[in-house]
Amino acid sequence: NNDYSGNLPSGTTTMNGMLVFNFNQYDYATVSKVIAGSSTGRLIKTNMNLVTLSAANTFTGAVSVVQGTLLAGNAAALGKTNIGTTIS
Repeated sequence: NNDYSGNLPSGTTTMNGMLVFNFNQYDYATVSKVIAGSSTGRLIKTNMNLVTLSAANTFTGAVSVVQGTLLAGNAAALGKTNIGTTIS
């Protein structure tokens, strides 16, 4: 989805591969949809902007922040993070 406002498709987004947040059009974006998926998926935040995850996400894959800021707007925003969270 190339919606630079942070809008994912309606319903729950299932992340079984790589989900990259690389919004270069805006200084910030809020993702309010639930992100689910197995440990084979990986959420990656790139670019120098701010992305807020505001839903109670249920994915179990890794979270990586390569650049910018990833804000957890919910206690479960980073999913179950069974594999871990990396900030580089």
